[in-house]
Amino acid sequence: LLNRRIEFPLYGLFGLGILVFIADSAFSALQETLTIKRQAGVYSFFSVWQSIGSVLLALALIFWFKRGIDSLLVGRIICVSLALPWLWRIVMKGIKKIQMNIDPALLKEMINYSIPLVVGNLAAWILSLSDRYVLQLFRGAYEVGLYSASYNIAEKTSLLFNGLYIMAAAPILMITWERDGVDKAGELLTKLTRYYLMVIVPITIGLCCISKPLASVLMGERFIDGYRIIPLVMIGVLFLGVQQRFHAGLLYFKKTYFITIGTLLAGLLNLGLNFIFIPAYGYFAAAVTTLVAYVFLLWIMILFSRKYFVWQFPARSCVNIVIATSVT
Repeated sequence: LLNRRIEFPLYGLFGLGILVFIADSAFSALQETLTIKRQAGVYSFFSVWQSIGSVLLALALIFWFKRGIDSLLVGRIICVSLALPWLWRIVMKGIKKIQMNIDPALLKEMINYSIPLVVGNLAAWILSLSDRYVLQLFRGAYEVGLYSASYNIAEKTSLLFNGLYIMAAAPILMITWERDGVDKAGELLTKLTRYYLMVIVPITIGLCCISKPLASVLMGERFIDGYRIIPLVMIGVLFLGVQQRFHAGLLYFKKTYFITIGTLLAGLLNLGLNFIFIPAYGYFAAAVTTLVAYVFLLWIMILFSRKYFVWQFPARSCVNIVIATSVT
């Protein structure tokens, strides 16, 4: 389909991209079992291997063998492929036999559970990335770069800690739900949310305070104006992280389609607001509309989740954390 529409050098990379997809999929599937077993050290080792090893191999191919940009993909394929047999042995340790029989009822249940989440990921793409395309359409590449650089500084910092929280907490929450029931799961979720706020609120407020010097150091004088949107993005991602706490009830009761509906509605809201305000106000409007969309997403997830799973949000702790961090 793309053969006649893009240049040959780029088209050639698609073949390598398919191999990357296959290798990464196998690697991720095996790595998830380490999360389930709560083998955090082994999980971290292979994550570092995948990230740093891929880059080092790519650099070796570029400087020693004088290869081109395809080295970035080839390096990842080699790195992941070398790790797969080793990872397989660790995962399969203690497992004598794999049952290859397919249970149609279980397969149907898995599909019904997961397909809405796949669609939800596509909706999340609309929510988080569509503003760049609207910026390009109405304001040009400079504002796309200005917005993207500033947005990434804020988003990646927050999502780093949010991802760590999800990997550490999700298996424990699911085990508690299965073993101890609804009430204990609710109590644990309240505690974990409090711990999450104790980490993410100081990070958010801290980056808001130092956004201008941070932008100057990381982006240079030409893009320093982007510091104005860092506080907006940080607060927006904070709301995004909090709404993920309300996913728990929908996951437990297998109502994953509500996650998709909420994410899709928030994405469409963001897209619509972008077309209204970006032509006049540029990248700053894109940051504001994203914040509005994340607040809307939190609100709608609370509504959906409360129908099935009610737990005590640590509101008092949240207020205390905000006050203490603000004073600091």
